[in-house]
Amino acid sequence: MSKWLLIPIIVVCVLMAVMLAFYRDMFKDRLELRKTRIEDKFRVILDEINDALLDGQGVILQHNEIRTVNMCNDYILISLWYGTGHLTITMVYEYKGHETFFEKTFGNVRNISEKDQRTIARNYFVPFAQEKMGEHIKKVDQIL
Repeated sequence: MSKWLLIPIIVVCVLMAVMLAFYRDMFKDRLELRKTRIEDKFRVILDEINDALLDGQGVILQHNEIRTVNMCNDYILISLWYGTGHLTITMVYEYKGHETFFEKTFGNVRNISEKDQRTIARNYFVPFAQEKMGEHIKKVDQIL
């Protein structure tokens, strides 16, 4: 067999294996989120973020997509998106009419414990968000 024929066959096989793994993980997510809503699965993260960044005033917004949950107050919108065992937390922050947007992704959260959720929120996302909010405030205050 010619190496010019063998290379495309190997490439196609690798791509098919990657796609199969991706779709398998998406299927696992769908099954998992049919049993447990995303806001329940990541309740500790939502509570920690609500307390630290929204002064406990965050409101959960209903969403049609089972992989997403949003929480907001008057000037912050937090969105959690869960897929293929990864959690992406996105935040939109408005200060004096100017918005900023940032996100952080955490892997391997399919079977995450409450302790690990607390660690993600307290040690990683909240400090990251506070830093980004501080940078945004300085930038906006310099403009105005």
